[in-house]
Amino acid sequence: MGISGDDSVKTFAKSLTNKGRRAMALSVAIGILNLTATVAFSFPSGSSVSLGMLKAHGVVTVNDLPAQSGQTILSGSCIVTASDF
Repeated sequence: MGISGDDSVKTFAKSLTNKGRRAMALSVAIGILNLTATVAFSFPSGSSVSLGMLKAHGVVTVNDLPAQSGQTILSGSCIVTASDF
């Protein structure tokens, strides 16, 4: 009839030698470390999460350039509105 799922796992475990188990454990450990390193280095250090939304209407400049919808505003940005001109 075939091998059930539980039997196939037991058969696989029995078929591994000591070297095979070590290689499997090493492969799993390297995979976990690789995933950890990928997640840890995917964001630059010092990056921050968006803290809010800024809405303005009319003539607005950011760092002497016309503001664009969806533009990211950094902490050191200079924002000027039409009433400041």
